[in-house]
Amino acid sequence: MELLQRGYIIILSPFIPISNKLNKTVKKICIILCVAIISLIGCIYSVVGHDDINHKYAMAYGSVLFLILIFISLPSQLKIVRWRLSYGILWILFCSYLILSDFLVKKQEPYLGWLLLIGFTMFFFVMHNYQDKEFIWQGIFGGIKLFYFLSLIFSILFRTYDPAYRYMGPFNNPNKLGMFLIIVVVIFLYEIDQYFQGSISYKKLLLSLAGLSSCVYLLLIAKARTSLIACLIPILIWFIFRVVQRVFCLNKEMGKRLFILTGSSILMFIFICFTLQKAFQIMPQVVDHPIKFKNDTFEKRDSFIGMNTVVYAKDKEEQNLVQDKEQFVAKTKEENILSNFFREIQNIPGMYSITSGRIGCYRLYSTKLNKFGHEKQNIKSIDGIRFGHAHNNLIQIGYDYGIPAMILYFLLTVYLGILLLRRMYLEKTSISVFCFLFFVGFFLGTISEMMLVPFQYITVFGFWLLCGEGLYAREPEYSGKC
Repeated sequence: MELLQRGYIIILSPFIPISNKLNKTVKKICIILCVAIISLIGCIYSVVGHDDINHKYAMAYGSVLFLILIFISLPSQLKIVRWRLSYGILWILFCSYLILSDFLVKKQEPYLGWLLLIGFTMFFFVMHNYQDKEFIWQGIFGGIKLFYFLSLIFSILFRTYDPAYRYMGPFNNPNKLGMFLIIVVVIFLYEIDQYFQGSISYKKLLLSLAGLSSCVYLLLIAKARTSLIACLIPILIWFIFRVVQRVFCLNKEMGKRLFILTGSSILMFIFICFTLQKAFQIMPQVVDHPIKFKNDTFEKRDSFIGMNTVVYAKDKEEQNLVQDKEQFVAKTKEENILSNFFREIQNIPGMYSITSGRIGCYRLYSTKLNKFGHEKQNIKSIDGIRFGHAHNNLIQIGYDYGIPAMILYFLLTVYLGILLLRRMYLEKTSISVFCFLFFVGFFLGTISEMMLVPFQYITVFGFWLLCGEGLYAREPEYSGKC
């Protein structure tokens, strides 16, 4: 690990004098702009489609912006930092196996291993050389918020909302909107936690509550069940965590903030929901210039529990999205332990409908797992049903890169979750709370959705950055019960 860091010092040191000509404020603005553009690239990539050409363009543009982000973030001095050896070995093994799989089996979306091993590890090293890493995180948060508010304005003005269909916002699919909102929700939670800690004013709290309320409203009209759960669970964990802290501390000021926060949240949510509802009704008529993307999918869902029943494809012909269960279940001649497990779950009454057929998808993909993966993400069952991806990160990594990569990803994720939970419990700082809650949201979201490519969703970009928190070996300081 030290050898790798020395290599980064040799590569990056010549750029430090240039980067240090920028003062802290200018650096933060540049970081915000870079991250906002990376968010935009992810949105465009998801709208135009995930073919190999678009993937290469997204990787090229995103990598250039990432290098600029690393250059801007350079501190005044780079030195060897202490990394957690066990986590570092897992990280390098995981990245190396992705690279080996790419080499042995040509991929439709290649280069992920190289990007993680070289680009993201380099950014971890730069970030860990800061005494105040929160400065970098705040710049990243600012970029994501900037893109979110601009995309919200764009959606209100140009993306018409029809209550009969699930809303997509700036994306071409409601689930993509939901996946994007996971990181946005946790960023607003981070700012709300800052108020709880006494770090920001009540006026700034109101802005954060407005942002959080708008996110929840979008999740409700998108009827994105997975994303809604992935956002509400972190909110619930945060509330319980801080209430428990209040009970143990018997801090009147903390209790007062919690009371103000709860009341303000309820009132702000009602106000924002009413305002956005009216905005979506009135503004498109005023502007009268709706924008439709080529690959827009308009889906009907009778309820949060029901399945999607109708889709309007780009040719605007009505099609059945989910057919009768007996016709839709992916049939396969091959079975293994994992596929048998999913078959048993699939037979539980109501489970198939709740998961919108994803159980059949898991079962099919799990039968095709091998040592080094496959070329394409999509797969076709013997009864002719085609799936675009596995709708699960763990299974998708196993299908794309092989069973060893799936095992390494599982170990890496579990280890990271344990480290982040321990850090939140000991430090109780806003940034440690953010890291764990974002991990929870991403983990829940990727149980039934697939998010792997960093420049495909800014949420994925944020998760791979989060992995660097597990690499840093500084022991968290126990802040006491309060």
